[in-house]
Amino acid sequence: MNIHTSLPGTLPHDGDGLRTTLSDLEIAETALIDTVDAGCFGEIFLRRLEAMGLVPGQEVRMLRRAPFGGPLVVRVGMTTEIAIRRSEAMQVSVRCADRRDG
Repeated sequence: MNIHTSLPGTLPHDGDGLRTTLSDLEIAETALIDTVDAGCFGEIFLRRLEAMGLVPGQEVRMLRRAPFGGPLVVRVGMTTEIAIRRSEAMQVSVRCADRRDG
């Protein structure tokens, strides 16, 4: 039950901004969720992310990054703030409208 397949790293995405992962967003950067991949985590992981609002088309904004590889704090939509492991955030592919290739 993948919501799609995400690709790691930063890749151009058909003129609608740059495609990257949620874990790669800079602080205060906003993006739209493109796809979510269960990776090695499985279907329960996808359901948990969906329950937190991490679904394709949803806007996300990076608020904080804990030091030493700790969790990320992300705003989902207008008011929900979540903490997510970096390894889990790597499974969420996003499109950044303010980033351009080159």
